[in-house]
Amino acid sequence: MYRSSDASDWTRQSKALLVAPGTGEDDKVHGGHADVVVSGDRAFLFYFTHPGRRPDAPKTDTEQRRSSIQVVELKYKDGQLTCDRNEPTHIRLTPPDSR
Repeated sequence: MYRSSDASDWTRQSKALLVAPGTGEDDKVHGGHADVVVSGDRAFLFYFTHPGRRPDAPKTDTEQRRSSIQVVELKYKDGQLTCDRNEPTHIRLTPPDSR
């Protein structure tokens, strides 16, 4: 993740959000292919995991290719984006203003 105040000079955030696995059944591997959805005053990070790629998973072709979509709420604290993959996420997306 990067931030910029002028869209010319960018600063990288020191901590990646999805490298450390979560504890949920399909979230025990790093996350990837993330995208952010803003709804009202909240922001959510949707990401994919491949649960069958953890060391203890069966090595079947189906399990190695299976994907799971996860979502976590983003928080902004002390100038950094954060998220807690192990915290339950309650989500109700609202459509953007039609203006």
